[in-house]
Amino acid sequence: MQWRNSSRNYGLTSILLHWGVALTVVGLFALGLWMRGLNYYSQWYRTAPDIHKSVGLILLAVMVLRLVWRWLSPPPAALPTHTPLVRLASTAGHLTLYAGLFDGEESAALPLAPGRLAYVHVVQGRVGVNGKSLQAGDALKLEGEFQVLLDKGEAAEVLVFDLPPLG
Repeated sequence: MQWRNSSRNYGLTSILLHWGVALTVVGLFALGLWMRGLNYYSQWYRTAPDIHKSVGLILLAVMVLRLVWRWLSPPPAALPTHTPLVRLASTAGHLTLYAGLFDGEESAALPLAPGRLAYVHVVQGRVGVNGKSLQAGDALKLEGEFQVLLDKGEAAEVLVFDLPPLG
């Protein structure tokens, strides 16, 4: 198996990044559910949230790495047997996975391939997006940008949609 994606198959790097992220997200979700049952006197009451945050920040870095890899080694074309509805559902499902929580000095940069669009929606809080300040309920469409830069968050929950060119 090759490391890079080909026109017909995913490479080993893409497969490892994909499943590594997926398993980590499931693990963080399970840890979060378990933490809800902790009481103040539990020995894990203060430790578990620190583990959750640390792994979450590492996951964010790996997600950015995954996006850079996707830009450097584009995925293979969809199978010709997939119907337009299956392709749309697949795209919609992947686009909604790029979400983040930002507070204080945290920041993230999502590289955009030439010609791609980005749509940023702030669910909660405040955050800077490419130098513009947005608050809960705001949205921003970015065209002709090489990246989406998120910074200066104040308890911000953000969704970023990386979209193909319109047309």
